[in-house]
Amino acid sequence: MLSFNPVLSGLDILQSHRSALESFGKKVDEKTKTLRAAEILFAAKKAEWDTIGELASELKANSETVLILAEGLCETLFRSVLATCSGSPTETSRPAIKLLSSTLHGESLEQWAHWMVGKKVSLILAFYNAPSDRLFWTFRVLLKALSQGRHPDEVKRRVVVSSGEPASESESWANRSRFRTISFPPRCANRYLFFTQPTALLLSLIGANAWSYVEGGRSFFRQFDKKVEIEDPILAYAALREVQLAEHHRETLVLPDETYADFGCWWRLLTEDSRQLFAEESNDGLVWAGRVMKENAGVQRQHWVTEIAIESTHPLEFDADLQHPPPSSLPAISNWAEVEHLYKRRVDQQREGKGYAQPSIRIGLRRRDPFCLGGVYCFFESAVAASHKLGESSDLYSLQTPHALATSEVTA
Repeated sequence: MLSFNPVLSGLDILQSHRSALESFGKKVDEKTKTLRAAEILFAAKKAEWDTIGELASELKANSETVLILAEGLCETLFRSVLATCSGSPTETSRPAIKLLSSTLHGESLEQWAHWMVGKKVSLILAFYNAPSDRLFWTFRVLLKALSQGRHPDEVKRRVVVSSGEPASESESWANRSRFRTISFPPRCANRYLFFTQPTALLLSLIGANAWSYVEGGRSFFRQFDKKVEIEDPILAYAALREVQLAEHHRETLVLPDETYADFGCWWRLLTEDSRQLFAEESNDGLVWAGRVMKENAGVQRQHWVTEIAIESTHPLEFDADLQHPPPSSLPAISNWAEVEHLYKRRVDQQREGKGYAQPSIRIGLRRRDPFCLGGVYCFFESAVAASHKLGESSDLYSLQTPHALATSEVTA
């Protein structure tokens, strides 16, 4: 499902980490007790996800548009899911999925509120920890627009809210609201949100088989059952990441193309506070897309590159009879695979230069399907969990917290 080049277990630089990684365990059940992300993955229950699928089917049947209001890491993850897990860009999904943020300006919010009056719209409020006041006030504006001309019972059927952190005020409110609720598991540490019910609802709404992503993540993780220490690429990558960040190298993710841009935003946010465990620099993750434009790598700090690459090839051909072909330095090229090969070779040569830390890591996806994508999300969430364990730091996500607002600051 995923390939790693070079093979991480063969790196001499990781030999000194064997004793530290040994404590993570050997079998899957031992590793799931150590890695919070893996615990969430294997705690998912198909019966619960099937129920979420039924809820999605009901919303799809009764809605032309589903508005999802979110913020923070939850919003970033949802944007990544919409970008990477949706079908062909030529497909028109029903209903249309619109992701809104609590950062909406009043003018934009007003436009959305006016638009949704009388429309076949459903509204989902998604959050986990420390929701902002603005999120709930934005929800109230949209809820008022949704309620115009509708019976209260119909409004309740069209609204779904996440229940928030256990034993919190937001959970108490969600339970009292009588809206239908979905929940993030209490052990998700504010950050391991992909293999959870709210994400399952989003995947089902866009027509994806949500459980296939769980199966993909579990299959990838189980490949390394009884693999210990650096033989497990998740643990080996986390250890290599510690080494590279401690050397002040700049962690850099290279994406297959611009359709993965939102995935890059999720990666950058997910990894930022674990990056601070091993490096003095903060807000330092860098995302590059594609192979076409040459990146200007600085010489003061080397870039440590992790590249996500799609390994499937497609038999694209060119119009050989074009009377006036556009200029090219590659006149003998006959198909797309040759173009890809030449660009890959040129970029590989570039990354051997002094601006790049060695070794760079290439993660190959067999193809862009639910199983491989589930494996990718599993890999990065689990690697971050392992990084926190190596850094002996709290696994709680703490980068983004809402501004504290005082009632006394409100003016008439």
